[in-house]
Amino acid sequence: MKEIQSEVDENLILLEDGEAFAKHARQIVEQGRRELAILSSSLDPYIYDRTDFADLVSSLARGDRKAEVRIQVKDIRPLVERGHRLLKLARRLSSKVHIRKLLIEPENDTRAYLIGDRGLLLYKHDDTEYKGFANYRAGPEANALLDVFNHLWEQHSTVDPSLRNLRI
Repeated sequence: MKEIQSEVDENLILLEDGEAFAKHARQIVEQGRRELAILSSSLDPYIYDRTDFADLVSSLARGDRKAEVRIQVKDIRPLVERGHRLLKLARRLSSKVHIRKLLIEPENDTRAYLIGDRGLLLYKHDDTEYKGFANYRAGPEANALLDVFNHLWEQHSTVDPSLRNLRI
């Protein structure tokens, strides 16, 4: 696993492989209590489509009556075609876990991030590469990204019909 403690900021951990990103994604969800926001191109299966990760997200969502998990994805096709644990979870816990499709390409459209409780941050500079960082005390950075996330959520995303449960 490739992770390096930053010499500049003791809260910053530089990450350079998928296993490090998966580990810190789990830790952020474990430490979170109420709010989780994910922006990703297609919810990287190596990080997000893991049983242990989905179980942690499920526990967070069910752990507090005000808990909310919001996920925005640029390309939902892989989730729907291959299936994805978070999509199954969103269908089961539809009042707590929400997945939306982005309708526009946001600024810095290659980045991806996971924000927990407005201060826990996992950030990929480019969603196609495992290069970025984890910061467990990233209040200002996380809030700035959450502002962008909220704007996209409110103005430029939708619940695609293919993300819903088919009821017979």
